[in-house]
Amino acid sequence: MKNGPQTDDTIRQQEALTREIADTEQQLKSLTKKYQNFGSVAGQEIQTAGKKMQDVGDKISGAGTNMPRLSPVRLASLRKIRMRLCKCFPGLLSSPVS
Repeated sequence: MKNGPQTDDTIRQQEALTREIADTEQQLKSLTKKYQNFGSVAGQEIQTAGKKMQDVGDKISGAGTNMPRLSPVRLASLRKIRMRLCKCFPGLLSSPVS
């Protein structure tokens, strides 16, 4: 702007611009705060989801380790039973125990 005599019109324009700048600064502060809050909330939700996934994984791992294993004796008994079933009912099982 030229430096010249200030008229009522230029004074009103300058005051309007000053108010607009103040409003814009306030909006910027508000948006910055909203963005920070969003970031922290989103981060918390991601952490919660990650914790839930870890819990599910732990439960799946625990289920696998808690399942009883077949001992060689039990496995041999099951094979004998299968062989007998194959002899008694030839079409029941397609192949004998290996």
